[in-house]
Amino acid sequence: MRWNGFWFFILVIALLGGAAGFLAGWAKKHEKKGIMKGIVWGFVVFFACFSFPLWNEHFPLKWTNIISTVSAYGIIAAGLYGVYGEDRGPSLYPRMVLFTVIGMVCRYFLEFGEVSNTYNFTPFNIVVYLLVVPVFTILAYEFVGRTKNKEE
Repeated sequence: MRWNGFWFFILVIALLGGAAGFLAGWAKKHEKKGIMKGIVWGFVVFFACFSFPLWNEHFPLKWTNIISTVSAYGIIAAGLYGVYGEDRGPSLYPRMVLFTVIGMVCRYFLEFGEVSNTYNFTPFNIVVYLLVVPVFTILAYEFVGRTKNKEE
């Protein structure tokens, strides 16, 4: 097994997920919904920063990128459902876009002055990411809600 960016990303997801789970458990026990919302929206900013773009001309789309991105935003969708409950998809969509844009801006300034910004921040990559990621996350949020309702 080769150590590459994918495994590092999975390790970060696991560590952040564990830390977030601990904080969310503490916040739920002490009825601090604001902390739980901050954790979820912080994840959106973090993953938008480090998973943008989905692909570019120098790094083609790979299955590992798809799996890690779908997993990360699936976890975020479950977190949104846990914090906001069901039937909030339309009101969460603008916030999802906003925090995704904040993450992308962080990515831009993180790589400011590097040549990678010229091929990462193309109009096509920006539009695709802003369409695919928030829509997928809200659809996954709705799926989590429907699955949860079937269990009850």
